[in-house]
Amino acid sequence: MQLFDRSYRDSGAILVGAGTPSNHAPEYFTNYGSRIDCQGYGSGVYSTGYGDLWEPEIDQAYTSSFSGTSSASPIVTGAAAATFLLNLETSGRFLTPFEVRDLLSTHGTPQGPPLSKPIGVLPDLAEIVQNLLPGYGWRMEMLPEVNQIAPGDQAGVIMRLSNTESVEATTQVWVEAILTGENRWPYGRTLGSPRDVTVPAQSSQLLSISVTVPWAAELGTYVVTAYSGDEPTAPLSASFAHVEVR
Repeated sequence: MQLFDRSYRDSGAILVGAGTPSNHAPEYFTNYGSRIDCQGYGSGVYSTGYGDLWEPEIDQAYTSSFSGTSSASPIVTGAAAATFLLNLETSGRFLTPFEVRDLLSTHGTPQGPPLSKPIGVLPDLAEIVQNLLPGYGWRMEMLPEVNQIAPGDQAGVIMRLSNTESVEATTQVWVEAILTGENRWPYGRTLGSPRDVTVPAQSSQLLSISVTVPWAAELGTYVVTAYSGDEPTAPLSASFAHVEVR
């Protein structure tokens, strides 16, 4: 039998086991074995449906007891999608199924006993992010992100500018913070000085911008993000990978 022998054939599929939320041990019903790549929660998962948690109306039913490999697999699926898109945004390259599987199965929380029923690690997205973007801490969040900032705090943004035209393009890039719930800064307050960025023809450029909050800002909830100029010399598109406040 060579159905699960990767040396014979390997589609790149990720096989998922179900672990307990408390110590990531194999659930009594889970599949297990050397072919299992990683695990997700197999019980106690909040989701839609059933109505045992909350159901004010028939189309607003929620449960806190979704379980099985039916709950474990979507958790790993979400981690795989986040890993794939993060790498695409920051490097412009598509990860292969084998690379995604390798990242998920080698960066995570080890399973609990019994180890005689291997179900792999619980993927750790923060650890995967550090692997894809070395030098950035676990506090990286996907944009748009709401953060607490104060005078002296540093805000960092990674963004990618892509130029699909046959000539180079120049634009200004800056970081802004907007205090939510207030109207005094309807267009945001710029952090640091805008910078001119030139992107060669038919290429992209990854920018890492770090600024310090310089003014006597009130403590509060801010949206921190980055922008590029409205009228570059040639069409440029901007995508944002992450923001952090440290």
